[in-house]
Amino acid sequence: MKADRDFPQEYLIVVNPSNQICWDVNELKYEFGLKNGKYRSQYSKAHITLVNAVLTSEEAKVFLRLLKKQLSSFDSFDIYLNGFDFFPESNTFYIDVAANDRLNGLQNAVLEAVKYAKPQFSAPKDKFVPHISIGKQLSRSQFLDAYHSFHKQRYTNYFRLEDITILSRPLWDDKFKEEKYLPLKTEDWCVV
Repeated sequence: MKADRDFPQEYLIVVNPSNQICWDVNELKYEFGLKNGKYRSQYSKAHITLVNAVLTSEEAKVFLRLLKKQLSSFDSFDIYLNGFDFFPESNTFYIDVAANDRLNGLQNAVLEAVKYAKPQFSAPKDKFVPHISIGKQLSRSQFLDAYHSFHKQRYTNYFRLEDITILSRPLWDDKFKEEKYLPLKTEDWCVV
């Protein structure tokens, strides 16, 4: 039996917002936790999920190679945050990301790279709703409190998207680790 078996890993491809927005999200989570008790995702870092996929190390190499190539044609761009919203079916509340064709295009490029590396990968059936979760899978009472506390509050901000982050974890672990930062094309890129 080989000692270095190729166990699949879960890969989470995300956009990380600016430090200021991460601080704002941490503060919201802290205040909500003080009022409502502990909850799942209370300590997770602020991010926008693009794609989540299980890949072998060989599939991951193919995926990363293609994704790096695709990202070299994506100019950096601004992402605007526009208030709070809710997913009642999963007792989740989040900061909404304003509609953005470039972000949708980026998510499609990541999906294409995953499908190329793993042809049997089936894309999520739900429409891509970019957001930054504050609380996921809350208890019913926590969710109702979140709704009553936040549905009329305003939060607006924006950040420049210049790279994406690849996180990974073994399937038996519940903690992701940062694997790579992949840059988008920026004004600093030089075409030769």
